[in-house]
Amino acid sequence: MARRILIAVLATMIVGMFALAAAQIPEGKEVLKFETKMGTVTFEHAKHSGFEGVECATCHHTYEGEGLPQACSECHAKKATEKAPKLQKAVHDTCWSCHQKHADAGEKHGPVKGAKNCKQCHVKG
Repeated sequence: MARRILIAVLATMIVGMFALAAAQIPEGKEVLKFETKMGTVTFEHAKHSGFEGVECATCHHTYEGEGLPQACSECHAKKATEKAPKLQKAVHDTCWSCHQKHADAGEKHGPVKGAKNCKQCHVKG
């Protein structure tokens, strides 16, 4: 009986954590689609915000916790500037390094950098 109660409490906590993480995602930004020459990249905020230690500022590194985080493209343009690397490099470096860190730790991870892995993110219609 105590075991069932413990399982129910843990399940409720897990569902609550995902609901809290999802609640932080701005409306209309749950799924983002980026059109690129290589194909459409789909980013699902909920899949990323549910991980332990991942907060808005993990990816939105200039975010200070007030209001909404700005889009990456606000600082990272299609071409590099003196202040920020180009958008493609910033996104690739940030995404791949995080995915690789989780892969190296034997944890659930998305695609990692490697030969012919582009199509895992870039999907042609």
